[in-house]
Amino acid sequence: MSISLQVLEQAIDAIARVPGVAMDPDNLVEDVVLLASVWEDAEEFDYAVASTVRALRLLAGDRVDTSDLAHDLAGYDSFHYQHRRSRGQKADMRIVFRGEGGIIVVLGFGHRRLPSDVYRRLAATR
Repeated sequence: MSISLQVLEQAIDAIARVPGVAMDPDNLVEDVVLLASVWEDAEEFDYAVASTVRALRLLAGDRVDTSDLAHDLAGYDSFHYQHRRSRGQKADMRIVFRGEGGIIVVLGFGHRRLPSDVYRRLAATR
């Protein structure tokens, strides 16, 4: 992995500081490390982190449409977004969460398919 420990720590801190959002600290670290394994280029990783922070702020502000999940993730919702905002690019990132007492409780986030299917990973490990 070519993303430095310092950059990983900054990414974790930026995501953890989003107001109105709660997440298990160990899961947050795991998700950021997985992002770094998908985007080993520092610039692309920075875009992915910034887009994740932006997406979390939108979710916390209840300003976006989300999708209900079923089966092993019933009770959670999913928000789809681009790791790098670009016209015509498909949403390649997901945040799995639920609203709870006025805050967004994040189960996890990551690339839709890399390094593995985000929904399967979250359902199996959390």
